[in-house]
Amino acid sequence: MSDFNKYINVIDANSPEKGEFTNLNYVVGRLLNIGLGVGLVLSVIAIILSGIKFMSSKGDIKAIGDAKNALTWSILALVLILGAFTIVNLLVDITGLNTPGDLYTYE
Repeated sequence: MSDFNKYINVIDANSPEKGEFTNLNYVVGRLLNIGLGVGLVLSVIAIILSGIKFMSSKGDIKAIGDAKNALTWSILALVLILGAFTIVNLLVDITGLNTPGDLYTYE
C-alpha cells in the first residue's frame, strides 16, 4: 500500500460492494452521488408541486406568476443538477478513476 493510501484509509475493508468504506476518495464519491440523487428527486418534486400550484391558481394573476416563477427555478435546479452529474462523471472518465462501486479509488 502506498503512503498516500495509508493516510486516507477510513476503514480497512475487503470489498466496497458490501457497503464498507475503503478510503476517503470512496466516501467523497458516494456522498457526491447521494447528494446529486437527492437533489434530482427534490427538483422533480418541486416541478410537480409547481404544476399543481399553477393548476390550482384559478385564474389569479399573482398565483399564476408565483407558480411560473417556482416552475422556472425548479427547472433551473434540475438542469444544474444534471449538469453537475455530467461534469463529475466526465472528470471521473478523464482522470481514469473507477466508476460507482469503486468510485474514486485508485487501481
